Amino acid sequence: MLGVDTLHYYDLYTSLVKKVDLHFTVEQGQQAILDALTPLKSEYLSTVKKSFDNRWIDFIPTEGKRSGAYSSGSAYDVHPYILMNWNDDYESLSTLAHELGHTMHSFYSNSNQPFAKADYATFVAEIASTINETLLNNYMVNKANSDEEKTFLARQLS
Repeated sequence: MLGVDTLHYYDLYTSLVKKVDLHFTVEQGQQAILDALTPLKSEYLSTVKKSFDNRWIDFIPTEGKRSGAYSSGSAYDVHPYILMNWNDDYESLSTLAHELGHTMHSFYSNSNQPFAKADYATFVAEIASTINETLLNNYMVNKANSDEEKTFLARQLS
């Protein structure tokens, strides 16, 4: 498939297809995430929807806004916020799913634990975010319209 005689470690990250252009508006992305997360409890989905409906997320790229994406859930008794720059692409969609994992983790930790026990280690924090990403990726692979899309999406978690 790659046309090489000897496979080297760096060959493992070679793209198997040209970049597939997948475009999502914020609204389309939100719906895809809600659909992808249906294996989780309805309470979880309701809280994700609440984060969408109540502006817990700042999507709009603006001058002076920090680059990247992050979830800030360190203020106890205040719902977490997500800051990111939505670019209508799969990376934005995947990033939102990831950051929502952190947001839900912080929200439920703060809602169910006293202040002294609500914090958690970084390693633990990545579990919820990675589960969200994995569910989204599996959902998107199953919805793919072509083999190229499937291959592109399947490589996104590697």
